[in-house]
Amino acid sequence: MKRFLWLIVLSTAFTFMVISCTTKKQESGSSPGEGEYVEMLDDSLQQAAEAAPPNVYSNIPAQSAGPLTIISHGPLGEARGQVQIRIDFSNPMIPLTTLSDQEREALLNYFRIEPPVKGKFRFLGTSTVVFEPTHSLPMATDYKVTIKKGLHDVQGDSLTEDFSWEFKTPLPTINIYPRNGQKDVDIDRSIDINSNTNLNIESLKSHIEFFETASNEPVNYELLEYDKNPSDEQDIGMNRMNYRYMLDPQKPLKKSTQYTVRLNSGIMTSRGNRPTDKPVISTFTTYNPFRFEETGFCSGCGGHLVTTPYLDFTNNPKYDDAYNYLTIEPETEKRPFYEYGCRGNSIGIDDRLLEPNTTYTVTIKEGMIDEFGQVLENPQSVFITTGDLTPKMWGPSGYQIITPNIEPKLGVKTVNINTAFYKLLALRPGDILVRERLDYYYSIRDLLSKIKTEEKEIDISLNEFAVGKAYFDLKPYLRGENYGVVAYQFKSPHVACYDRPVEFNGLILRTNLGIYTQFYPTGGIIKINQLTDGQPVAKAKVRIYREDNLPRLEKIWDLISNTYISKIEPCFEGVTDENGVLNLSAEQSIQCSKRNVRNKDINELYPPEADPDDIMYDMERFGFAEPPRLLLVAEKGDDWTFLQTEQYGNPSMWHFGVVTAWEAERPISRGTMFTDHELYRPGDTVQVKGVSRYLLYGKLLTGEGMEYTIKVRDPMGAEKKIGTAK
Repeated sequence: MKRFLWLIVLSTAFTFMVISCTTKKQESGSSPGEGEYVEMLDDSLQQAAEAAPPNVYSNIPAQSAGPLTIISHGPLGEARGQVQIRIDFSNPMIPLTTLSDQEREALLNYFRIEPPVKGKFRFLGTSTVVFEPTHSLPMATDYKVTIKKGLHDVQGDSLTEDFSWEFKTPLPTINIYPRNGQKDVDIDRSIDINSNTNLNIESLKSHIEFFETASNEPVNYELLEYDKNPSDEQDIGMNRMNYRYMLDPQKPLKKSTQYTVRLNSGIMTSRGNRPTDKPVISTFTTYNPFRFEETGFCSGCGGHLVTTPYLDFTNNPKYDDAYNYLTIEPETEKRPFYEYGCRGNSIGIDDRLLEPNTTYTVTIKEGMIDEFGQVLENPQSVFITTGDLTPKMWGPSGYQIITPNIEPKLGVKTVNINTAFYKLLALRPGDILVRERLDYYYSIRDLLSKIKTEEKEIDISLNEFAVGKAYFDLKPYLRGENYGVVAYQFKSPHVACYDRPVEFNGLILRTNLGIYTQFYPTGGIIKINQLTDGQPVAKAKVRIYREDNLPRLEKIWDLISNTYISKIEPCFEGVTDENGVLNLSAEQSIQCSKRNVRNKDINELYPPEADPDDIMYDMERFGFAEPPRLLLVAEKGDDWTFLQTEQYGNPSMWHFGVVTAWEAERPISRGTMFTDHELYRPGDTVQVKGVSRYLLYGKLLTGEGMEYTIKVRDPMGAEKKIGTAK
């Protein structure tokens, strides 16, 4: 049988793919004619037969002619999922003509399955027999299938001896609830036993142990079966149903006690003949008496104070009622208590409503109850002393652009921090030629960590509220004290509750140059205007770099020692016209979008099939190739700026229904293939037609005169060449 499931047309430039159908070579004789009948199974069995995984069935090489043999049979071993018993013969067993029910029944009487299962054997086509059960095959069962000798094909050749094999269905999956290790279990709850198949209730009962873990004292219980468990007839297949059984203790369990439920191996199912082969165990602990335990502070800094208090209990309080039994002195502006503090059974106290370095009295009154309905055993008053204000420091973070009419000053504000360490670094156009995006916070941080520069210290005066401010003049770091890029990093001394310093970093670009750009495979446009008034900027110098040709941050140079890597050449240079516009032709655009083989060897990131810039790129596996990412540097006098393009634009072109597949250097398939119709019978001929089109540099081309290789691919991914076409 040939499977024309995936048809692929390949050329040196592009790939087509279509889905067809499954057909079979024409056998001798004609297809069934009008009034003739070939018995087939229902669609679900047909699909299951074709979709059966290869390792489920035993395959013996078929012989083209000769005595009747069994070429495949299954399932084998432990069969999971929806099981189908199937036997394939080397020769047709029935003709492609009408057979009487009596004749068919005579042939099917040679097939046996043990233990007996409700259902019947049926022919699937002419040379395959399957077993169709009335209900799903029971789990946990060993089966034996036998084909008796004497079974004959249409030519009269017979099996000379019995043929049999065995397989089995999986053992049940059994779970116990509460789960192993579970805590705070209700003393009045029943124990649930869940199974994915019906268990023999007497067998289950004889294999249960329920006892206190420490003393081994048994627990008296009654085993109950859930009255809504499905019947055997309702079971539609393995792992589809849930059967529930309950252990109902005769009296409440003890508090704060560990119990064990053990289901020993050997449990039988209601219909199977295989016992379970391993025990299932759950050890759990019942809830504690309801008591207040202690006060404490959460780890780490709070949003306002270095201390975030909590009240810890043995069980979760009933939160919607607990606040009626809590008071705090001195009083706060709002109720400070909230559900679920930083401990498992706690009530948190909001540090934002507390004063620093203050002692508070919290009273826990009588009558508070927990989630199990228990009344608190030890009401009392406790004292909590708060800590200092949480140290904080902040300023402009990340990527900032300011215009010349904004004073170039950097402000820093602190809380409870009177010393800061900082770096201020003036960047030149050549310093930002890196692959990472510098409008990202972490890229700026890495840039400052890789470019070595002096770290300075500053003292910050704090007012009566422990708040301090400092300002830094950026003019000395700018070109002509007007334009440029300044990167900065501020860091506090070590903060104990954070176990690290408080820090932030950023990059300020002071410029009057605004860049708009758009690139496509057949050209590009760059427009530069003044940010202050929108006027075009003429005679601005523009350099374009392809980002994947640039070094990564770890390979950039040291500004202190002025140690440089080799000079980086732009892929394009130009000057804006009197309208502030610079147009790129297709040839100029290609200089920045086409793969640079020499540089590619240096900065290899992907194998060719995963590289969008390689002619060997596998579009089927990795999707449409993305446009190249570009870095633009524009200068006019002392003023300069830079822009890193987005592959999809900002806002994304997807918002406007535009396909972002990049056509340059690699054709994009726009062809198709189709069959003469959708559904075929065995013996039909499949006719396929293809229409060849592809996009290249913005043009839709036909590929006329090119030779295409035609391949078929089966469901397992194996390909076979079946011819060529022009």
